[in-house]
Amino acid sequence: MISSLFIIRIIAILLIVNSHLSSIYPFPALSFGGHLGNSIFYLISGYGLSLSYQHQPLTIVKWFKKRFIKILIPLIIILGILNIGDLKGLQNDIWWQIIWHSSKQLELFLPVLLVLYVFFLPLNALLKKQYIIYSFAFIIILPAILFFIRMNSGEPYRGDLPSEGIFFSVNALACFIFGIMFSKVELGKISRTLSLTHIKLLLIIVGSQIIHKLMTTYFLNLIWINFYLNFLCVAAIFLLFISINFQLSIDGFNILKGIATSSLAIYLVQFKIIMLAEHIKINFPYSILFVFVHSLLWAYAVSLFIEILSKKILNKVLHTVD
Repeated sequence: MISSLFIIRIIAILLIVNSHLSSIYPFPALSFGGHLGNSIFYLISGYGLSLSYQHQPLTIVKWFKKRFIKILIPLIIILGILNIGDLKGLQNDIWWQIIWHSSKQLELFLPVLLVLYVFFLPLNALLKKQYIIYSFAFIIILPAILFFIRMNSGEPYRGDLPSEGIFFSVNALACFIFGIMFSKVELGKISRTLSLTHIKLLLIIVGSQIIHKLMTTYFLNLIWINFYLNFLCVAAIFLLFISINFQLSIDGFNILKGIATSSLAIYLVQFKIIMLAEHIKINFPYSILFVFVHSLLWAYAVSLFIEILSKKILNKVLHTVD
C-alpha cells in the first residue's frame, strides 16, 4: 500500500507541474491535469493524516505541533533557498503561501492545504463509520447549493469549473473528506460491493476525463457536472492504484519514496525551473523534458539538504511533543 501511495503522489505532482507549462507547449491545451493533480493530492493528504492519527492518536496541542512543525519548517527552508538574496521575494512567498489574508488564496494549492490541516481533527472526529453516508451526502449537496447560487448571480464563468475561486476550495475540502472516509472503510469491500475491477476503474477514469473535456468545450452551461466528474475520477484513480500490489526492489522503493517525499519541494521548485527554461529558450520538446527532470533533481537535492539541516532540530522539537 505504501508503494501505491507514493505512486499516486508522484502522479499528482507531475500533473500539477504539467499544468503550468502552457507557455512552453506549442499548444497550451497540452498543459492539462493541474486540477486533477491537486484533487488527488488533497485526497491522499486526508487519507494519510487519518491513517497516521489512527496509528498514533495525539492530543490537539501535540497533533498541531507535530504536523505543522513537519510541514512549516521545511516549507520556510525551501522558500528561503529559492529566494536566496531576495528578501522581498521570500516575504512575498511566505505572505501568499503560508499566511492567509486574501480571498485569492481560496484557489492556491498550499494555503488551502494548510487550512485543511487545521480542520483535520474536527473532520476526522465527525467522519465516523456510521456517518459515512451523511458525509457523502454533504459532499454532493454543498457544491450543488453553491452552483445554484452562482448560476443565479449572473456572474460569468471563467470556463474551467470547478477550479476557480470558492469552488477550488470546496473541491479540495470534498477530496480531503473522501480521503478520510477511505481510511475508515475496507477498500477491498468497496471494490467487491461495486464490482469495480481494474478495467472498470480505467474506463471510469478515461470516460470522466473525456466528458469533462466535452463539457468545457461544447456544453458550458452544464459545466457544473465537471465538479462531480472530478470526484469520480479522483476516487477511481485512488482505488485503482491502492488495489494494485506493486512488487518493487529496495532501490525502486527508495527512488519512489525519494520523489514522493520531495513533492512539496517539486511544487515550489518547478516555478523557478519553468522561468529558467523560458529564459534560456530551450526548444520544444526538450524544454518539457528539461522542466520535469530538473524539477525532480533540484527538488530532491533541496529535500536532502533540508533533511540534513533540520533533522536534529525537528527530532529535538518533536521529541518534546511526544
